[in-house]
Amino acid sequence: MVTVAFKKMWEDVNSLMANKDVELEVINVFNSGFVIKEDNETVFITKDHFVDFWCNILYYNKISREQMNREKGRYMNYVYDIVKHLPYVSENSNELTLIG
Repeated sequence: MVTVAFKKMWEDVNSLMANKDVELEVINVFNSGFVIKEDNETVFITKDHFVDFWCNILYYNKISREQMNREKGRYMNYVYDIVKHLPYVSENSNELTLIG
């Protein structure tokens, strides 16, 4: 089983966002999150959203987009879209799995 510390994942996410390596329209990056613009709406994604997501993926070793949306709301869609770009995460059939 793969274990990646939250701190490492958060650093990698910040690097992705700073380099604009995601398909989202990021309009601001700050220490504890990001501001994303979608369809004339501004959405704040915070570090806490990532904590929740990362706890789930570490516990189950995988997580589906549908499960996160159903249980945690639409913010997890954005988190999902960011996390899927990490080198130690694989996406298959709208499900993310930790690889190692």
